[in-house]
Amino acid sequence: MSSDIAIDPEQYEPRYVRLNSIPIEVQDNYTSSEKRIALFNAETDLELDRTGGERIPDDDVTSAHVHAVLNLATYYLVRSATSPSDVTLGELQDGGDQKENHAKQYYDTYVELIEKIAQAQKGQPGTYFGHTGDPGRVISVNTGGNSRRHDLDTPVEASDFANVAHERFTTRRG
Repeated sequence: MSSDIAIDPEQYEPRYVRLNSIPIEVQDNYTSSEKRIALFNAETDLELDRTGGERIPDDDVTSAHVHAVLNLATYYLVRSATSPSDVTLGELQDGGDQKENHAKQYYDTYVELIEKIAQAQKGQPGTYFGHTGDPGRVISVNTGGNSRRHDLDTPVEASDFANVAHERFTTRRG
């Protein structure tokens, strides 16, 4: 286990954003401990989605990465109490639906940013660890004799990417 990995999320030191940068667009009623936990989860998710769990080198971190972390950390903070077992029923007069819908906007923005980062880097050799795909599946592209970056001649929906990539990048073309 690497020495820079925080064992206790409540003591986590954020890598890509400052602790006081979250939440965005909502009132800040959160403790430092709650923010550290949210950032631990958000930054871990970002690393899993972009590098398979490896830290993103400082020189490679873009404003899109930062924006993604801010949105996902805010999602974790805002959605923290959405079920009746989390808080008293009086605090959830709508059963949590309104709070969950508001929180989901931050999550959706995160997913959109991750997809845009992947699109901005498309055509580059590497491995894509998809947030919206099968979490146990890794797709290596543009490697060896099977590399055909230019061979995506038809539009591909994000949900079909794994199958298309597997077919197009593992089948040797004559």
